[in-house]
Amino acid sequence: MARAIHVAVRLGLPDLLANRPKELSELALATASDESTLYRLLRCLKDLRIIRETAPRCYSSTPLSEQLQRDGSDSLYWLAMLYGEEWQLRAGERLEDSIRTGVSGMRQAFGTDLWTYLNQYPKSAELYNRALSGLGTFNDQIASVYDFPEGEVVIDIGGGRGDFLARILARNPTVRGVLFDRNSVIASAGIVANSGCGDRISLVAGDFFESIPPNGDI
Repeated sequence: MARAIHVAVRLGLPDLLANRPKELSELALATASDESTLYRLLRCLKDLRIIRETAPRCYSSTPLSEQLQRDGSDSLYWLAMLYGEEWQLRAGERLEDSIRTGVSGMRQAFGTDLWTYLNQYPKSAELYNRALSGLGTFNDQIASVYDFPEGEVVIDIGGGRGDFLARILARNPTVRGVLFDRNSVIASAGIVANSGCGDRISLVAGDFFESIPPNGDI
């Protein structure tokens, strides 16, 4: 299922269906795909309720497909793109070996851990960070239900570009935050700069396997 969703996003199907229903032939032409094979993918997406078949071989969007549109609010587009990346698939193929040996799939497939791999391949790291930022809907739900005490300091360890921390601070005007992640991530933490909470967020680069910032309350 994850692979089918990944391919649908790569083909741009959620965006193609954003404005109006489209027939199979039109979608095949727009995506430069084989019509009969694309039809099988669309049947799968229909069964997953990601798209709707409004008439024989005519398809429209659903709330699920809207979340996969590239520029949608709190889009899961980048997360779907991530789950089909070659390095993700190769690491996943080593799942049984990982369970038997205790050695991660990343290390077995590439001879290194995830974080070192991402430092070596900036494009993969960029996609990974975009995917985490796409979890905004879930981040907002968590930020809204926890009662953060006034004036405390929240340290988001491995916080990516700061979406979760920015949402916490937006809901809690007396709380301060520390965004802690790898140097390459901190250097591109643009969400923090545009959050309106930048004066209450400190950016700290480091490796949480070695140490974490002190003096945090949460």
